[in-house]
Amino acid sequence: MMMLLSRKRRSPCMASYKWANIYMAPWPHLRWAAMRLLALSCSASGCERSWSVEDWIHSKKRNRLGHRTVERLVRAHTNLVLQQVMTDWESCVLPWDLEMIPDEPEDEE
Repeated sequence: MMMLLSRKRRSPCMASYKWANIYMAPWPHLRWAAMRLLALSCSASGCERSWSVEDWIHSKKRNRLGHRTVERLVRAHTNLVLQQVMTDWESCVLPWDLEMIPDEPEDEE
């Protein structure tokens, strides 16, 4: 019952990236960065995935590897997976989809 009351009292809210788009209009560079950052979701799945790869690399067979070597192997594995994902994405993207990707703001210097 208390949870229902608190939901009724809460004012309607908008997504943070929408707020940045509306109220940061005078500052286009800051608005661009804020919209990109605020649209990201927060989770620990990336950390968990990295630890899982690290455990896979630093197994009983390869327990003599140093910390620095393990970090480099994890980074190499992650980059290979990312490269494969980007290759798959580029093969299925349509030409008009590329026009929808926002450009980075130009420097005014």
